[in-house]
Amino acid sequence: METLKSKFGLKYTKHISVVGGFCMLLLPMVVLADSCTYEEELNFTLPTSAIAQLDLKAGAGSLYITGEANTDEISVVAHVCSSRKSGLEGMGVEHVVRGDTQYLWTEIPEQRGVFWTSNNTYIDLEIVIPEGFDLRVQDGSGVIDIRGAGNLALDDGSGDARLFGITGDVKVDDGSGNLTIQEVAGNVSVDDGSGSLLIEQVQGSVDVDDGSGRLKIHNVLGVVTIRDGSGDIDVREVGEELRIVEAGSGNVRVDGRRGYPEVSSARL
Repeated sequence: METLKSKFGLKYTKHISVVGGFCMLLLPMVVLADSCTYEEELNFTLPTSAIAQLDLKAGAGSLYITGEANTDEISVVAHVCSSRKSGLEGMGVEHVVRGDTQYLWTEIPEQRGVFWTSNNTYIDLEIVIPEGFDLRVQDGSGVIDIRGAGNLALDDGSGDARLFGITGDVKVDDGSGNLTIQEVAGNVSVDDGSGSLLIEQVQGSVDVDDGSGRLKIHNVLGVVTIRDGSGDIDVREVGEELRIVEAGSGNVRVDGRRGYPEVSSARL
């Protein structure tokens, strides 16, 4: 292992693994790089006095956003990773204010490897925002954890996501991966491709269009509307109406009772 310094004054570590034995018979040299052989860390803060929301576009990498009561700024920590030194070039986080919106996005240039190796690049983000701050998030891949936000709109490609303690409405367009939504003060709307989906403790109404995977909806004060392709459905403690517009394949349980009238609407 070797510790080096980049032209920006940031330290990164270098690890090299060489595969020998059988693989050496196949190729003159085979180098397997781990996922974060070269890394840089970026830290910065942004004022929020003149803005009302954060619009974030993130590519590959994990994303953690936390709303805190005792802050009036946006704090960003970005862990920039590449399996090759050249992969760090052009990677980073950009930001600009337009109107009442703070725009923030990651820069990850398209990487091309050679036939005996590949280059893995990603940026992990940890962001702190004022509690109840509105968010619009577009994420490519990786784990997502968002808590303490206000109104939240999430467009997620792949990877598990958990949304917790949201003080406004939640709208999610999710590709694949497990999705958990808990403790929401407003309404919840989800268009989900695949993966299990858990929604619970919602003070407003819930509208779900679910492709495949197990669906659980518990403890909702308002109306629950479900359109489901495949997978089991488990609904409990709905304050107003339950509307199962479409249920494809899988078992349906309502308050622990198995089975439910097809394409039905009922007050619990």
